[in-house]
Amino acid sequence: MSAIKEEVLNYTLEEIQKDGSSTRLLSIPHIQALYARELIEECKGMSIDELADGYIESGKNVYKDPFDSEVIYDACYDIRQKQEKGMHLRVNIELQKDLSLPYPLFNRITKYGCRLIDHQYEMKNIMYKYRHMIPVVSIWLILNPKPEYRNTIYRTSLKSPEGEETLRIIVLNLSKERSPEKILDLSNRLFMINAKKEDKIQMLKNEGITISKEIREEIGRMNAWELVHYSQGYEQGEKIGYMQGEKNGYEQGSKKGREETTVIFLKQMMKSFSCSAERAMELLNISKDEQKIYLDLLSKS
Repeated sequence: MSAIKEEVLNYTLEEIQKDGSSTRLLSIPHIQALYARELIEECKGMSIDELADGYIESGKNVYKDPFDSEVIYDACYDIRQKQEKGMHLRVNIELQKDLSLPYPLFNRITKYGCRLIDHQYEMKNIMYKYRHMIPVVSIWLILNPKPEYRNTIYRTSLKSPEGEETLRIIVLNLSKERSPEKILDLSNRLFMINAKKEDKIQMLKNEGITISKEIREEIGRMNAWELVHYSQGYEQGEKIGYMQGEKNGYEQGSKKGREETTVIFLKQMMKSFSCSAERAMELLNISKDEQKIYLDLLSKS
């Protein structure tokens, strides 16, 4: 067994199911630099290393609003030129998995961006309350958008009559299909398309990203999670006749459909990670009683 496969198999089910690797990946400066280079006009043409090492400054991810409730961001950072009156932007990146929400998502997108503006008013020096606010760029990656929005980018901004920008919102609607738009294609392959860990790492290398141990580990955990995540009926369920959906597909399907889909993913895990059927079922959280059923189905498939 390769070292990479051993690394993935050594993740505990708890580590995989927390699904924090995607958001932790977005907190790594070189990944943040990639999104800045591709989406923020002021960063066009810069190298990843130049941005990550010379411009990006990590910020805090938790802010309290006036009612003392917390706004928790996936990743926040500043992009700042060192010289006086140089570029200074405050950026946050959010990864949104589920659109089954009791409110319009764009309301939250607006709130998150505005909160990063509002927080700047809380500085003690009154001279800075309105005169020196840092423009905010809020980037959202939507993993399961409505079909008609897949592989599209939506942009909007708040500007003064003089053209000064206060808030820039950029929404990437991802897909499981490749895209001719570079940043959409990179995001799809990183977060949506079930590719091998080393293929994702090579893709990042091709963009000039130095692959740290942290990047390698988070992509490994993320890939292990994908096999659990997809087994709940995201697209395979559609092919065998029960409702598509990360959250509802598995539960809405017929018993036969659920079993057939689970067998598909058990075989995929056994092949990809060179692991036993028992280890694959453990990762899929299959009960001891059901394991006997699936061992019999695997022997007949």
